[in-house]
Amino acid sequence: MGRPNGGKLTIFVDCVSPYSWFGFTSTIRYRPLLKAHGVFVDIVPFFLGGARESPVRVATWIKDHCEAEKFEATFEALVSGYWSKGINVSKTEGIIKALDGIFSEADLEEILKNAISPENKKRVIDQTLSAGAFGAPWIIAVNSARERKDWFGNDRWDQVLAHLEVPYNPVSIIPPGGSKL
Repeated sequence: MGRPNGGKLTIFVDCVSPYSWFGFTSTIRYRPLLKAHGVFVDIVPFFLGGARESPVRVATWIKDHCEAEKFEATFEALVSGYWSKGINVSKTEGIIKALDGIFSEADLEEILKNAISPENKKRVIDQTLSAGAFGAPWIIAVNSARERKDWFGNDRWDQVLAHLEVPYNPVSIIPPGGSKL
């Protein structure tokens, strides 16, 4: 288990899906160990509906043109803005408010201009369609034998890790009388 060049894990996340948030945070948490087992990790923003078009275009453009830390901070800010702060991230003003402190005003202006370009829109649509996803998060794992499997949801990590041949401890039930709590 866990050979060098152990494959690739791609997780597609939608910023208004709470389960995408769980998948995103799990992926961030697992990434150092997956990398140690030779698994390349890619986090991809995508959209499953028109209401989420603006934030995913912004996140996609940032992912393609900025360092990974900026993309991850962007995704986190869009999600927490939407779910925790009541920010309407489908509007330009909401995106600016959510990303305040991550980018300068000038950088945000440039990002928003490029994010709404026809080329970026096409990229987001093509990326979403090519994933074959019907929900978020959508996980694609390709193991060291180049076998691909897809999963929907954040509750499939045991299956994903087994497919990637990464050693892990599954959730287990303690038999009666076995707990010392």
